[in-house]
Amino acid sequence: FFFAPWNMSATRSPSATRSRSATRSSSATRSPSAKRSQSATRSSRPEKKNYVRPKRWLSRKEQIAKLELQLGLVKPSDAPKPKPKEDPAKKAALKRKIEAIEEEVAQMDEEPAAKRRKQQQMIKKAKKDLAGAEKNWNEGGVQGDVITKMACDQLLYLWRCPEGTVEKKLQQYYSKKLADQGEKDAVQSVKLLTNGYGDFNGQALVAFRLRGHRTKALAIRAPFVGSQQMRTWNPSSTPTPGSELVVLDLPPGTKESHLFDYYKVIPELSSIRLTMNRGYKTFVGKAVVGFSSKQGCMKAWNLGPVKVAGKQSRRWVKGRLEGKELFLKGSTKLTDEVVMERYKSLGPDAIIGITWHTKGQTDVHSGQGIVAFRTDKEMEQALAMGGFKVDEDAITVEKPTPLPAAASKGADFMET
Repeated sequence: FFFAPWNMSATRSPSATRSRSATRSSSATRSPSAKRSQSATRSSRPEKKNYVRPKRWLSRKEQIAKLELQLGLVKPSDAPKPKPKEDPAKKAALKRKIEAIEEEVAQMDEEPAAKRRKQQQMIKKAKKDLAGAEKNWNEGGVQGDVITKMACDQLLYLWRCPEGTVEKKLQQYYSKKLADQGEKDAVQSVKLLTNGYGDFNGQALVAFRLRGHRTKALAIRAPFVGSQQMRTWNPSSTPTPGSELVVLDLPPGTKESHLFDYYKVIPELSSIRLTMNRGYKTFVGKAVVGFSSKQGCMKAWNLGPVKVAGKQSRRWVKGRLEGKELFLKGSTKLTDEVVMERYKSLGPDAIIGITWHTKGQTDVHSGQGIVAFRTDKEMEQALAMGGFKVDEDAITVEKPTPLPAAASKGADFMET
């Protein structure tokens, strides 16, 4: 016979209907203690772990390749590799290098065709150097971040390194010398430093496993390459304030020989350090020239700024000079140009150093800095000129606080 599904409730027995309503009413009138016991039972159950979605779902092609690799149908070397993502930092670094190359080539006195060929060669070499920057530094397989993570007192700085210097031979030299003193596996890595175009700049870093190894290495005679002997410098040393000259605005192709040939006439010359970035891969256009005394530094100052590849550099005396400084504060618009314009009446060589303070570990200008003068008289004249304004910002000029007893140490061959 035929019946409609909507008539099923009508055919249900009265007893079934009563039992169903009783069940509902009993659950509604359940005591609070029973509810608490039920909630406690639920809380005691183990919680399910949240499902973590993968970062990226595999495409059908990648799923097939993964399955083939698992089944052994293809070798790992034959498996398709994902396309590497473009690093924006590397892209920006390459752009800066290309701009610097174009600027340097434009100053060359050559035929347009020769300049164009040279520019293409430089750009090609810069791209190759940037692509191979992540590779191992030496044949020992030590990764590039080993030296980056080293403390200053575990590094030995070598300068006056001639062409033909090899990382492996430097490592063997110091390893053998320290092994003769009972120190095995003392050298961890050796790094030849390069300029902005990837060419060897004449300097190197040696990383040691322990601080005591570096101390013993300083006492070892520096190695020879041919007839030229290298020279060493202690990165954790504290030079006398006012005995070092900071050279700025150097072109990317700068090598140590450019600075050495200019300052070698000064007998007090004690070190030359070309400043690299934190990874020791890129030259930042700055160098520190050290002298054994303040008098030697002033002799270098009187020589005037060095010119490299036709580009004029700037220079400042590094370190606080007690009694010859003024403290300026009041505006983030304070720049070297503003200060030089303010005190140009004191003479072109009156200011020998400007140091701007930044906020924390950033490069953000804090609106204050130290200006060093060549003589006490010039400093007093600048102080008598009083404060001034920069775009409605009032600038305060006063004497700085005295220097602390202990000077701070730092690795100025690396940009901080």
